[in-house]
Amino acid sequence: MPTALLVAALAVPPPATAEPLHLLVDPTQPPGEGVVASLAAAIAAAQSAPAGTTAIAIDLAPGVHVLDATVPMGALPAPTQIRGLGAEPTATRLLGGVRLRARPQEVAPDDPVRARLPAAALDTVRWIDVSVAPDQPPLAGLVRHGMNLPAGAGSELFWNGRPLTTARWPDVGFAPIDGIVDAGSSKDRPEPGDARRGGTFRVADRERLARWAAAEQVWLSGYWHWDWADDSLPAGRIDATTGTITLGLPHTYGLGKDARFAVLGIPEELDAPGEYWLDVARQRAYFVPPDATGEPEIVVSLLAGPLLELAGTRDLTLANVQLEAGRGVAIAATDVTDVRIEHCSFRNTGTGAIELAGHHCAIVDCAFADIGAAGVLLTGGDRSTLTHGDNEVRGCTFRRCGRTHRTYQPAIRLDGVGQTVAGNRIEDLPHCALIFAGNEHRIERNDIGRVLLETGDSGAIYCGRDWTLHGTVIRHNLFHDIQGSDARYQNAVYLDDLASGITVEGNVFVRCNWGVLVGGGRDNHIRGNVFVACRKGISFDQRGGGWMATAIADPATSTLHQRLRAVPIDREPWRSRYPTLGAYLSDRFGRPVGSEVTGNVFLATPLGRIDDRECVRVEGNVVAEQGLGADLVAALLEPAARRRLPALRPPAAPESFVPIPVADIGVTGR
Repeated sequence: MPTALLVAALAVPPPATAEPLHLLVDPTQPPGEGVVASLAAAIAAAQSAPAGTTAIAIDLAPGVHVLDATVPMGALPAPTQIRGLGAEPTATRLLGGVRLRARPQEVAPDDPVRARLPAAALDTVRWIDVSVAPDQPPLAGLVRHGMNLPAGAGSELFWNGRPLTTARWPDVGFAPIDGIVDAGSSKDRPEPGDARRGGTFRVADRERLARWAAAEQVWLSGYWHWDWADDSLPAGRIDATTGTITLGLPHTYGLGKDARFAVLGIPEELDAPGEYWLDVARQRAYFVPPDATGEPEIVVSLLAGPLLELAGTRDLTLANVQLEAGRGVAIAATDVTDVRIEHCSFRNTGTGAIELAGHHCAIVDCAFADIGAAGVLLTGGDRSTLTHGDNEVRGCTFRRCGRTHRTYQPAIRLDGVGQTVAGNRIEDLPHCALIFAGNEHRIERNDIGRVLLETGDSGAIYCGRDWTLHGTVIRHNLFHDIQGSDARYQNAVYLDDLASGITVEGNVFVRCNWGVLVGGGRDNHIRGNVFVACRKGISFDQRGGGWMATAIADPATSTLHQRLRAVPIDREPWRSRYPTLGAYLSDRFGRPVGSEVTGNVFLATPLGRIDDRECVRVEGNVVAEQGLGADLVAALLEPAARRRLPALRPPAAPESFVPIPVADIGVTGR
């Protein structure tokens, strides 16, 4: 060996011993060799692991791990697994609040709150001490939130793992206003010198209104103008003489004649089992027990930030834990790669469950329930180059997302390029199940039912107002029991306001109000679907040449034009992959050119309407009066029975029909 090379080799230190690092997080044990008291301590130890560490394993002991602050995770020195040791995720809990140790008590005669309680509820209301330690996050009152507003939540109360409801009237749903006095400010009706005022409306129940007028810190929640735009905000003036309420802040769209509202957050309306009211100043929670449980677990949420915050993290697996009871999102992950969240449970979050921006990440076999806002926000990839993010949500269940944030907070929201949502079950949501933007997503084999329960003019799967949404495929999904009316047009799939370039094929629609509503877009392909006992199969309108024509005429103000300019449709790979985009402004502008409705089967369902048959190819569709058969429908809607079914090919289907693999739809097991 030459002398120079020999000297260089001798100067290189020997490699560190390659060993894994194993840590146990157990707050019930004294810290020691390999044992730490908190997840934050384990992450700190992992980030300072010696050079040459080959893998990091962090085991969480069964039990409750209270998080008084967000646990941050940046880059880790080796592939890392964080795993709960319990038999199920529910055995190992990451808690963004505290379990209350005090016992509930009756409301004493000298308690000043007693005079504010409804007389009929005096014997049933209880209170409990919710004072927190100085080193814990503070108790927080109600927070404004609504459509197009930042998600936010105050502290909430949970009883045996289920959320209680803040004291409200009416106890369920919303009450119609009794007329508008002043519609207030609206972004759609700007006025010269407008001081941005809240609207004023009349209330029919004057006796109840008088109680609200005497109350302090009254909050209102409602659909103040449109059926798809909620807003929770403080009340302004409540005038018992005129029978009116003025919003304390302006709603985005002002008041509309069909507005509906609820009154929130005052003890004057604490009268139904499962309702509560937080007296933040006195650190007390007043509630009507939802059941007769002798020693319930009562939790109050405190932590405003994420439970876990990942930034630039790679090669991380989080498994077999339950994340719950924070005021904010459970996991916030940005610029992450190869992060896998599997067999975890998310419940009782103040806002969302997971917000993830990254590449090659997976959320698999997880359960989401009672999520305040959206279940999963998932983005990744590069639209300018159509590079895929390759993230996925697979084999998960979503129930009761949008629990407090009622609109545009779906179970899953996609953006970027190339995400996959497959084999999930989504049910019991007030608004959409899935909203997407971007390109080339795969939405397939999902079981979606009982959504849009509170709203209209929307879809279980929804996108809108973008000519450039090309490449997404909605395939082999089951939509069922999505009820509604022609006046409010709830839809299983809604491609709104000229959304274009989307394929909807091989799906099954059972007992849906409308199956598919296409709002006039181009290059949309609706083919090979089966509609069973729906009010209407398809509505394909031509709004771009009708009521929307004026709005899309000016390139300077039109959202569609702005979004078209935002992507390089004249450069590769856009130019080759989506060549028709270049003609959108010149070839039959505003019309649904290049679209098709072909090879669909409508059983006991009218086909519906296709307004522009010069531009939309309509052929090979079959309409039959008979349905699918009660036994087969029942089997389709029951997951275990569905897995035993052969591929679906209705007897009335055309020869070219491709059978639908219904046995693969929904969550099919770990």
